[in-house]
Amino acid sequence: AATSTPIYQHSLPGGVNFPTGGISMEKKLTGSSSTYALFTGGRINSLDLTVRQEAIVQAAWAFLFVQPTTANSTAAGTPVYAVEDPSMSYESWITLGTSGTCRPATDITLKVMNNLDDKVYTVDSRIRREIPAGRRECSGNFTVFFEDSTELDAFTAETESEMTVSFNRNGEYLAFVMGETKLNGDGTPKISGPGVIKASFDYMAFQQDGDTDI
Repeated sequence: AATSTPIYQHSLPGGVNFPTGGISMEKKLTGSSSTYALFTGGRINSLDLTVRQEAIVQAAWAFLFVQPTTANSTAAGTPVYAVEDPSMSYESWITLGTSGTCRPATDITLKVMNNLDDKVYTVDSRIRREIPAGRRECSGNFTVFFEDSTELDAFTAETESEMTVSFNRNGEYLAFVMGETKLNGDGTPKISGPGVIKASFDYMAFQQDGDTDI
C-alpha cells in the first residue's frame, strides 16, 4: 500500500474574492499572421479530473471571461511550453480516512464546480459586468476491487470520512483533500462469473465542521 507525506498542499476556501483582473487567455486565429483573440477577466468555473487504469491523468478546465477582444499583435509574448511529463494512473492514489493507505481503485473522477453566474449583463453593454461565484460543489466517483469492506461499511453506515486524491510525479506531490465526505450511489459489490469483484461509489464533499470543503 502506498503512503506519502505531502510536499505541497493548497486549500480552496469558500467565500474568498477572486484575484483582481482574473485570468487572461490568447489565441492566434488560424490562417491569419496578425490577428489574435484575447479573453480577459477570466474565472475558473469547473475542473473535471479523470484517472483511468494505465492511462494519463486528464484534467478538463472550464473558464468564463468578462470580455473578448481582438488585436493585431500578441499581448502575451513568446509562449512558454510545459516540459513536465503528465501524471500517470500508477502515480495516483485515493485514500479514505486518515490512515494514508491507498485503496485498490481502478478509476477515479473528481469534479469541482464553482457554479459561476454567466448572465451578469447590463442593457447598455455586450461585456459581462462581473462573474460572481455561486455555491461550490465538489463530487466524484471511484471504483475499487472488493478486497475488504472499508468502503461498503462507510457507505451503509453513512459515515463521514476524509478523502484524499493524490498524485506523485518525479517527486512533485499534489493532493486534493476533502475533509468531510460521504459515499452514496449504488455501492453494492458487483459479482459476475469467476472474475474479480468490484464496487463503485459516488461521493460528495461538504463543509460542516471544517474550514473548507476541499
